[in-house]
Amino acid sequence: MAEKNYSGKIIQLALSFLFGFLFIVLLIILGGGLFIGKNANENENNKKNDNTKIRLVTYNGPTYSISYPENYDLSENKIIATEGIMVEQENTIHLISPNLPDSDGNLSIIITHKPLKKYQEENIKSSTCPELYEKKLDEIEIGTQTFTTSGQIFCGPNEVSFFYIINNENVYEIKVETTANYEEKAYPEVLNILKTMKFKE
Repeated sequence: MAEKNYSGKIIQLALSFLFGFLFIVLLIILGGGLFIGKNANENENNKKNDNTKIRLVTYNGPTYSISYPENYDLSENKIIATEGIMVEQENTIHLISPNLPDSDGNLSIIITHKPLKKYQEENIKSSTCPELYEKKLDEIEIGTQTFTTSGQIFCGPNEVSFFYIINNENVYEIKVETTANYEEKAYPEVLNILKTMKFKE
């Protein structure tokens, strides 16, 4: 009888040791998973933070300067038109962004300027986008400048907006086009860029 009790105690001890060992292993696995998950979250947050720290570069033109994120492409005196065809256009810069953060769409900003008289003669508004006639243009303060804007309109397949400003008898037209959500993704980006626009005397 004593031998049977002794054997039972040995089995109990063995089972206790086994369960204790399995419990420790389980804690190690869970702890490792939490650590990996934490590192993954930290890496994801670091990537998001990196996106917000993109350096600005400055375009210095003859009559104005403007800063934009360094991961944008800039073309001078030409624009990328339909199907990627380059079209010559004087006194123009064309900025194209990569996909905007948390979006599958990008942003196109075309800045062109002409003397006020020439602008009025050519009636750029009608040739660029007839839908502008149906929109009331509003004034908006961006940085230290006052722009006139069409707000969001549909002109072609994408969402478009126009901004205008007159300086030293030149009319500057900024055409914004995006395949992303305009209000949430494109508009804040445009404001950040336009507020860096400075005119030269």
